Amino acid sequence: MGIKEVSGVIHGHFYQPWRIAPFSRIPHTLIARQKKEPNPGKCFNWTELIAQQCYLALMNGDPAQSAYRHMSFNFGPTLIEQLKILCPGFLGQLIEADSLSRNAIAQAFFHTILPLDMPQDQLIQVAWGKDYFSHTFKRTPEAMWLPEAAVSLELLSFIAALGMKYAIISPTAVKRVKELGTWKDVKLTAEGRPDLLPGQPYQVRGLDPNFYVFVFDPELYHLTDQTEFLNAPPSPNWVDVFRKRLGQSGFITMATDGEFFGHHRKKGAENLLALFHQKNPGIRFTNYGTVLEEALCPPREVGVIELNPESSWSCSHGFGRWDNGCGCNKENEWRRPLREALQWLALQFDDTFIKETQTTFPFPLKPKVKYIQVLTGAKTFHQFLAEQSVRPNLTPAEFAIHSALCNAMVPRYAMFVSCAWFFEGMGLEADISLGFAAELARTLLPFKPKIEQELRSRLALVKNPGHEKRHQLPDAAHIYDNIIALAA
Repeated sequence: MGIKEVSGVIHGHFYQPWRIAPFSRIPHTLIARQKKEPNPGKCFNWTELIAQQCYLALMNGDPAQSAYRHMSFNFGPTLIEQLKILCPGFLGQLIEADSLSRNAIAQAFFHTILPLDMPQDQLIQVAWGKDYFSHTFKRTPEAMWLPEAAVSLELLSFIAALGMKYAIISPTAVKRVKELGTWKDVKLTAEGRPDLLPGQPYQVRGLDPNFYVFVFDPELYHLTDQTEFLNAPPSPNWVDVFRKRLGQSGFITMATDGEFFGHHRKKGAENLLALFHQKNPGIRFTNYGTVLEEALCPPREVGVIELNPESSWSCSHGFGRWDNGCGCNKENEWRRPLREALQWLALQFDDTFIKETQTTFPFPLKPKVKYIQVLTGAKTFHQFLAEQSVRPNLTPAEFAIHSALCNAMVPRYAMFVSCAWFFEGMGLEADISLGFAAELARTLLPFKPKIEQELRSRLALVKNPGHEKRHQLPDAAHIYDNIIALAA
């Protein structure tokens, strides 16, 4: 008798920060000059190196034979834009792989910790991510990946309101579950596994009942994150490990940074492809959209979960890694003052946008949401302005103001990229964030002549303890000054 086949989903979250030279982006586009970075081997920057080790390796030279044909995945918009330049032809192959499987899901546009953003900013990021996916893959996304799996009820409500069907969340996000009419607290095993059925869709208390979440298996995530699992031969080791993770549902669910497959674990891409191409592995690899469709046909009652107030997959303190000195890594007291400085700058932009465009955009949220159509090239800025403005025939001076402020939406949201707060000390990623802050501040100078001076005084308070041993600059103001000097 053969081994009974079970189902499983491996989700790869593929993302890189937008490594572009400050002030190099062509207005009203996502086209910019790639930034040269230190230490990525013979490659131009870290995105190019990881592309060779991971993204291209998983493509396996043929979309039909690629890992993307068998795994659920999302590619962040800023990564896709870089791959268009660094790896011409890759995006076409990725789209072809998705056409064979419908395995791709969307991602919020800039990789920010969305629950830390203002509600309006969250909605814009989700809407931009959805529209970017539709423009790229030529279909409507069924789901959205949340950066760092950071989730809140409010954030999920935006995703549901925009017509998506599900999201993937960490087990630490779940506080309670209601099954068979009874609520119970969700407890974690010693391995961190929640008392939930893997691979089962759950409704979320307080949300539209037609929206669902899937909870990934934390132990399989940690196998890729903290062990040599991906460097081990895939057969029979991998299948045996997967089978040990089976719950009552007979389902396996795993989510991880896609870069583990070939970058963080050198044999990861090779072994993942070998797993997918095994003969009769006893596991049917699919995607969550298919699982959801099968679970609800015929319609049936599913469990309901209640969310914890704060959770993510990279911080045991909720959102602390991106907001305060929570204890993740060490010398991280700079995180809160950096966020506060950039929040202040964002509010300066928001106030200016309203003041300068209020007779043209009386309801500014709508044009902010729709501006993604300009960035993808679906519409020209003139077409966008004609559709969104309630005032035809702007003067040349008025047109220039609207053009500058709309274009500045990109650095306004990009500067909150999560990577800037992730590591110990302010390094390459903080440099990326402050590059966008510099672009935004320079755009606002005609409206607020002292803004750069005020911003720099705030950044001077963002100290970088231990910077000497990491060969970094002593504070955020010095980083900002260095960006301006290099761009001169």
